[in-house]
Order: sequence, then C-alpha cells, then structure tokens
Amino acid sequence: MTVLADKDLYALDAIEGLGVVVPHRMQRLAIKNAFPFLQSLKDNDSQETLSAVDTVERFQGGERRVILVSVTESDREYVLASSKFLLDPRRLTVAMSRAKEKMILVASRSVFSLFNTDEETFANLQIWKNLLHRYCTKELWQGEKLGKKVFVWGV
Repeated sequence: MTVLADKDLYALDAIEGLGVVVPHRMQRLAIKNAFPFLQSLKDNDSQETLSAVDTVERFQGGERRVILVSVTESDREYVLASSKFLLDPRRLTVAMSRAKEKMILVASRSVFSLFNTDEETFANLQIWKNLLHRYCTKELWQGEKLGKKVFVWGV
C-alpha cells in the first residue's frame, strides 16, 4: 500500500485514489493504525478525517481509482463458519465495483481451497475459485513475508 500512496510513484490519496475494503471493523482499525497515510483531513479547516480503509457496507456508494479488497481469513473453520457473511457474492460485487480503474484482491489461500457440501456455500466458494482461475493466470512474484509464503498472481 505504501507504494500506491507514494507521491513519486502512483500518488493515490485517501480521498479519491485508494480504497481498502475489509470485512471486519477490527481489521479496519488495525490497517488504519498500521498505515496512517491512508487517512486525510476532509479539508484544511476541518478536524474530520476521511479514511481509505472501510468495510464493504460503508464503502457502498463510494468509489476510488484503485480498490484493494482484503479477504485474509486463514482459519479454514472460521471461513466456513462465517461463510454466509464472508463469501456472500453480493458483498464481493459491492467490493469489486468500487474500483474505477483497478481492483487488487489480497486473500488467503484457504478462501480458494475450501470445499463444503452445503449447496449455497459450495456455490459461493466456486465464485471465488472462478475469480482466481479466470483472472489470476500469471504468477507475478513469489517469496516470503513475515515468515509466510506469498504468491502474487495477476493478469
């Protein structure tokens, strides 16, 4: 995210440029604290801040040039237990449609490798798997970050 906000590179600001969509309020708070540059004052005379980081519900109706969608739940049991919320295709549609130019998806491998016999959960998982297999066809980078293996796929 730092690269996207860098004034010498992409210069995406928190008001119109970059948006980060997360599923949970606690995740929103953690990202806001870790990346303070993702917040901006509403205007020079205001104490009110605008944030580039918010939940799907709060982003509804708003747009940014680039949207980063975070679906980083790695506990398979938790993903399945909360699948009606996390994997809801309407939430995915809202998150993806906030991007004017580019959408970046950051997701845990568990989201794409789960299997469930519940018909609705199975169908919702297939949407996520199709997203990966149809649009993320080229490996751009792989390595290790903070002790975790990371793969970056794109078009």
